[in-house]
Amino acid sequence: MLVLGLEASTTSAKAMLYDSEEGVLALETESYRKNQAFAGLEEGMLDAETVYKKLMAVGARAAKGRPVACIAVSATWQSLLVCDPGGTPILPLMLWSCRRAEAVSRRIGRNKEQADRIYRRTGAIVNASYPLFKLLYLKEEGYDLTKLRFCGSGSHLTKRMTGEELVTESMASGSGLFNGEKRGWDLEILSALGIHEAQFFPLGSYRDTKPLAREAAELLGVRQGIPVVPAEPDGGLDQIGAGAMEECVMTFSMGTSGSLRLRTDGPRKSKTPGTWCYLAPTGEWLSGIGTSGCTNCVDWVKEKFFPSGTSYQEIEKRLKLFGSAPIFLPFVFGERGPAWTNMRKGGFVNILGEHGPEAFYYAVLEGVLFNLYQCYELLCEVNKTPHTIKLSGGVLHSPVWSAMCADLFGRELEVVSQKHSSVLGAVALGLVASGCLRNVGEFRALPQKEKRMLVPGGDRGYYMERYREYLKFYRDGSLQ
Repeated sequence: MLVLGLEASTTSAKAMLYDSEEGVLALETESYRKNQAFAGLEEGMLDAETVYKKLMAVGARAAKGRPVACIAVSATWQSLLVCDPGGTPILPLMLWSCRRAEAVSRRIGRNKEQADRIYRRTGAIVNASYPLFKLLYLKEEGYDLTKLRFCGSGSHLTKRMTGEELVTESMASGSGLFNGEKRGWDLEILSALGIHEAQFFPLGSYRDTKPLAREAAELLGVRQGIPVVPAEPDGGLDQIGAGAMEECVMTFSMGTSGSLRLRTDGPRKSKTPGTWCYLAPTGEWLSGIGTSGCTNCVDWVKEKFFPSGTSYQEIEKRLKLFGSAPIFLPFVFGERGPAWTNMRKGGFVNILGEHGPEAFYYAVLEGVLFNLYQCYELLCEVNKTPHTIKLSGGVLHSPVWSAMCADLFGRELEVVSQKHSSVLGAVALGLVASGCLRNVGEFRALPQKEKRMLVPGGDRGYYMERYREYLKFYRDGSLQ
């Protein structure tokens, strides 16, 4: 059976053709960069129709006219698309990284009682990432929310591909507008916004497949009417694709941003808002935390400190343990976990005249890891310490950074050898929804590969000393 997995991520469109007997047959990716339809849009905003067309294009390249039996879709959590009453977008798609709602969320966050109430009801933290605060921003900008409709990137893609409206509970649970324990939109929060349930797409799950419409079938080069699994969140699908749906197995993703997630036996929330709590695509609970700065910070320091054309490999050949390197606070793109301080600034402290570009690059690698380790410590406070950590993302392209990560965490890290595990997670749901598998626990990405582990060296003491220095600057508000 052939399943076509499609993903609209933060930065690119992806397509995977998967055979239930042979595994991955084709993989296509295309960055959104340099697309004229996005020209002039600020960071964190995309043109929704262009994302759809680009996704159809990479899907067609992956499918190559072969007899696809099912399509499954992955998209980002925490996106917002504002539409007219007929469901046509009237504003650009706002991703989690859109920062327009920073002032609104900062003001609400000052009211600790109100912030805690939102967190306890929705599992979402007061932060500009969430659609809740984007809607509050739009309301303050003068938009009449009562006359509009709302969806996200994933539910828009589902509608464009099938002609039918649906948003999955898992996708909705990452919005700040959904009460996971009641499994429905939070009516108190909607009332405060002056809106109601009917302005959102109907709720459902991955099992509520819809037939592929003619236009999308023609664009993809596949048969009209085959089932489409409604879009589920990439973060939740990553957990499935990485084989981490058992309790105490943590996924640790270091991509554009960083994230750490655990499946739990029920809703888990921190004493003060810090870790998020959403529904998984399969109906269980996920406890997690994320950072804004990860490989985007490495790209940033390379662009700012090194000549054009310098490769990451060239830089890393010149790196060493810089005991006197600057300390980097990795918030040049804002802060999410652990404190979710929207306006926290990033940068370097403890700079000396002897520091050259390599020292700054090294400091960025460290600073990103220190922020992630802060998040890990908080996640372990809320949940049990994981017995397995599965590492994925751009960090694996760097032997230096990967080794630093294992040393700092002081434990073996299992490498997720299969790339794009969130797309694999979508494929797994497609196999279940089509009856090929009974549940996602039966899914094993093919071909099977021998486990590869990152084993810590003898430098944990060094990194922990540097980490304590980082915490000192983090806590005293340096650069604020």
